[in-house]
Amino acid sequence: MGVKEELLLYLKKQNIGINQLAKELNIEIEKLIDNTYELKAGEFCEICAYLQVNPWDFYKRENRNIRK
Repeated sequence: MGVKEELLLYLKKQNIGINQLAKELNIEIEKLIDNTYELKAGEFCEICAYLQVNPWDFYKRENRNIRK
């Protein structure tokens, strides 16, 4: 599951409306719900700041080939 999917899962668990979030942050709703659109890093950080959560909370290291 990618970062955007983790974010959407968090919103659902916290009962936070995607439409309201997109409206308040002036982010196109398609960027949140449509997999063909990418969420820019700045938009992701803006969402995390709005939600008062650490962006790293949405990042999963499993199944990734990265250096430690």
